[in-house]
Amino acid sequence: MRSLEVKAAIITTLLFMILMRLVWMDMRSYVIVYAPENHRTIVDGAACQKESWFGPSDGNQGRPGWGSSLMYRLMLKQSCRTGVFSEGSFVRYNQGFLVVTVIACMIFARIVTRSWVIALIVGLALFSRGRLIASSGLISGDHLLMFGVSVWAMFMAHWIRSGSRLILGALFFSILWLMELEFSFIALACVPYVYAVIVRSSYVRSLTPVEDPILFWPKVQAFLELQNFNIASPEQPTGGIFRPLAQTFAIPLRDEKVFARFRADFIWGASILMCALIAMSASKSFWSDRVVWQMTKLRLWAQLWAMPIDRDIILSCIAILCAIFISSFVLPALRGFNLSIVLGLFLTTLTTLLIDHIYLPADETGYWLASQVILWWEPIILSLGVLGAYHLVITLVNRAWKRRKNNSVAIE
Repeated sequence: MRSLEVKAAIITTLLFMILMRLVWMDMRSYVIVYAPENHRTIVDGAACQKESWFGPSDGNQGRPGWGSSLMYRLMLKQSCRTGVFSEGSFVRYNQGFLVVTVIACMIFARIVTRSWVIALIVGLALFSRGRLIASSGLISGDHLLMFGVSVWAMFMAHWIRSGSRLILGALFFSILWLMELEFSFIALACVPYVYAVIVRSSYVRSLTPVEDPILFWPKVQAFLELQNFNIASPEQPTGGIFRPLAQTFAIPLRDEKVFARFRADFIWGASILMCALIAMSASKSFWSDRVVWQMTKLRLWAQLWAMPIDRDIILSCIAILCAIFISSFVLPALRGFNLSIVLGLFLTTLTTLLIDHIYLPADETGYWLASQVILWWEPIILSLGVLGAYHLVITLVNRAWKRRKNNSVAIE
């Protein structure tokens, strides 16, 4: 059987398994849970009144968040049927956002690995995650945020592989989507600039490039798309939407002209985000509320933040760390992408901590968003866990094969 036929059979099988997961997701019943941020908005029927579309919500106790978001209010409005909020319709919207979130994760897996087989495995892993499926019954803005984070990660992976200015603009647009729901995501704007500064540092430039050619089973190499195709020439300063660079955007960024153009684009994008942040804050009257700064409950906040972490997330984090510390010639963009995601998660956690403690006194910890941060990033963490395991397997097999070949040559 030819390699193309094997790949077609595997892709068909994975698609069929994903379809079965979608059918199961559609047919199962959900436990409806109302997040505390919107209990007043829905219980008193305000969500289905046209005049409630705009203005701040009093259900989040003055903390800026998705409860006061225009997008979330519109989602609530679209879930109304004959003037009454419909839980079933809201669950349908959550399911739709979950599907497009998984698709975004599959696309960035394809961008990093150049293999649709691995991308489908990522999609199957996410659709097999029971907590993600069950979260469709939660009446909150979490699925809007998960979708925004996944789209941001997809554009970040594409930008690292191509350096496209259009994709950089889309990256800032995805941050604007997230900011409208949760202000703490403004910190994600720093990630591409930090990436550019790091790859231009003298330490990174002094690192010896990984020269670890693939030696095992040429047919398997072709099947997994492990060849490092030079789709764009190394002299190309930037790629395009369908034209990645030979390696990553790290090499072109070391050129002063390319970096100057990126810096100008970054300043424009960051300025637009800051103007949008000021406009959102002013229009929703967040800054007129009583501001209280308390750090007495820092330990409690950390416990709530770590509460959603389970075995799958721990294993995924271990795989991510292995992919960071073990270099490979096979997936050149994976290390930079992993570091960008880790930085984005850290910055989001830090800014969410600051906003929670600025706006909410210690006796209103029930409105903290600490426990939601990991859930927003969960699809990305699990997807990178799959890619990290894939990277670890092919790297170890390759090095074991190389050692075997060297030993056989020495014996001869």
